Amino acid sequence: MKNYSSFIQDDYKLHPRLTLNLGLRWEIFGQVSDTTGRLVNFWPLLGDNNFSSGPTYSGLVAASNFKGDLPAGVKRNDSKTVVMNAMPLANFGPRIGLAWQPLARTNRLVIRAGYGLFYTRTPVNDMFQLIINPPFFQTVTLTGVQNGAATFQVPFNPPPPAVSAFPLWFPRSTTTTPQNLSIVGQDWKLPRTHQWSFNIQHELLRDIMLEVAYVGKRGERIEQTRGINQPRLASPENPINGQTTNTLANVSLRVPFLGYATGGLSQRENYGFSYYHALQTSITKRFSHGLEFQGAYTWGKGLTTAGGLGGFGTGGGGYTGSVYNIHQMYGPTDYDRQHRFVFNYVWQLPAWQKGSGFFGKVTSGWQLSGVTTIQSGLALTIVDARAGSIYNASGQRAQICPGLGHADLVTSGSVTSRLGGYFNKAAICAPPTVGNGTGFGNLGRGVVRGPGQQNFDLALAKRTNLPWREGMNLEFRTEFFNIFNSPVFDNPGVNAANADFGLISAASVTPRLVQFALKLNF
Repeated sequence: MKNYSSFIQDDYKLHPRLTLNLGLRWEIFGQVSDTTGRLVNFWPLLGDNNFSSGPTYSGLVAASNFKGDLPAGVKRNDSKTVVMNAMPLANFGPRIGLAWQPLARTNRLVIRAGYGLFYTRTPVNDMFQLIINPPFFQTVTLTGVQNGAATFQVPFNPPPPAVSAFPLWFPRSTTTTPQNLSIVGQDWKLPRTHQWSFNIQHELLRDIMLEVAYVGKRGERIEQTRGINQPRLASPENPINGQTTNTLANVSLRVPFLGYATGGLSQRENYGFSYYHALQTSITKRFSHGLEFQGAYTWGKGLTTAGGLGGFGTGGGGYTGSVYNIHQMYGPTDYDRQHRFVFNYVWQLPAWQKGSGFFGKVTSGWQLSGVTTIQSGLALTIVDARAGSIYNASGQRAQICPGLGHADLVTSGSVTSRLGGYFNKAAICAPPTVGNGTGFGNLGRGVVRGPGQQNFDLALAKRTNLPWREGMNLEFRTEFFNIFNSPVFDNPGVNAANADFGLISAASVTPRLVQFALKLNF
């Protein structure tokens, strides 16, 4: 793996009150390779179901530095990687920004705007997941009767292959146990993000600033994992591998690549995309006269096909619905909150008689601070374990009953009154019947919101100066977390097939917590 980065950037003062910033970054991130040449991938572009000559290796691709001969049907790549583009050279990231003071007689109003395109180096581990695939890896599991000959002296009987026996290739066929592979997209590219913003800052008073901004983001080539061997629906007009009907018995015969399990081609790829738009406002008072505070409100929405965060196995969120239509996964992100308000403050209470005398010392040195957070609930996706059986899948999105809308999915009333029934169960119908199984539900992702949250934390501190040394003081502090003991509930169960569907059984924050601290500062 080789990385090269270069950039050029400069500021241009077009006017005493207008500055333009221009830049360009060139990122060259080479793909991952293995010095021993032991990387083998699967390219759907090369895979086929032609078994006329027996089992096949079609679709398998080895690195160019693979040592030794390759079985017929295994492609040797033209680089040490196992993807098509070993060294992408077109990753240019422009930057542009401006700062403008529109008023000639004052600098209290500033307008800023900017745009940038950013590329992300993908983790090395994404590519090295291939090392758990044949021909240099094999899992041997012996249980029950198969393990009957095992002893403490010979725990593996029959023994696993010797190291010298590798590489061991396993062709796929329709008569052997379906295989499972973790693979990487053949046209692997770097994720990239477009970011832009427009910002107005205005100093209302000497120590108070108001800021209003529009912030946008477009994510492309987001990493996620997709099972590309999902069964398709067959018909007499469109047979699949000779199948013209859809039954639970012929699931393994309706896959794009025979010889692999229905979930047996777990492909790490970068086809996901996202959008984020937000109005961000804040008012900030710098510390003066014993008081400082900042209040920030965001009204925004994040939409994506990739869900939340995750590693290789989760791929940024579970994939539901048809894997052949990425747009059906488009919806609010798993962490999206439409409204969020945060207010923090520090107030040094005025002293009595400037801190002199007994009452002055008792009443001086007090400080009140806190953080208040109020935000809307997270986007939730209602699923149904009964859905998707005709595709050998489970936990697919649920089916909303005919004539109902998203507003009918939730019950009315306060969250406290709905702890046992946050969702309207009557709005969910059985998944559609396909053949002798079930299909995908018709609900989109993130169409309902979980409980909103509000939390108030407060701290009261008293600092008393001590006469024995300059700067020496004793600080007593009391902190109240969730001071009003407001219940903040977790999300309800979202699987319509489970008994806990719509049930809220936990809180997302702890009850009121009070702690004390005594500290000597010197």
